[in-house]
Amino acid sequence: MNILLVEDNQDNADLFIRILKTADYEVTHTLRGLEGLKLARQQQFSAILLDFDLPDINGMQVGLAIRKSSRTVPIIALTAKADRNTREQARLFGFDAFITKPCLDKDLLQTIQSAVQQAEVQAAKAAADAQAVLEAKALAEARAFVRAQAAEAAQVNAEVKPVTQMAPLTEIKTIAASDGATEAKVI
Repeated sequence: MNILLVEDNQDNADLFIRILKTADYEVTHTLRGLEGLKLARQQQFSAILLDFDLPDINGMQVGLAIRKSSRTVPIIALTAKADRNTREQARLFGFDAFITKPCLDKDLLQTIQSAVQQAEVQAAKAAADAQAVLEAKALAEARAFVRAQAAEAAQVNAEVKPVTQMAPLTEIKTIAASDGATEAKVI
């Protein structure tokens, strides 16, 4: 998995990178929020770890901008602020998970794994929903086609007069042609 780490504290970043690389993750790191936003828009990541307190822009704003451009990538908040208000703000800004710094290695890895699995489930559900919509649309189109064909057949049937409405044959005369052929004519 490829992780984007946006963390301005180099000591924290080095620790996170060590933990992630030990777990066989590829890590792209930047110290600045705007650079992280640019990277998130240019590359596809399995998850994004995003610090809130960045020197150039608020991490929540970066998360919101990423969420607007990518509905599926898990965005995980990294912050020393563990209060309920900060967690709620993170959720409202489109973050999928929350890690309080400092954290244990296993907590970091478990949070990433859980967020990625949840994103995969949501993507599969969205794909199934899209398939169901396409199938329903195809069925509706087929039904509309059948109704149109039935209406057209009904119109043709209404225009054809039943045999009982036709004038009766009164007399059939045989007419001999000069070349010896005969022709029947209804009078």
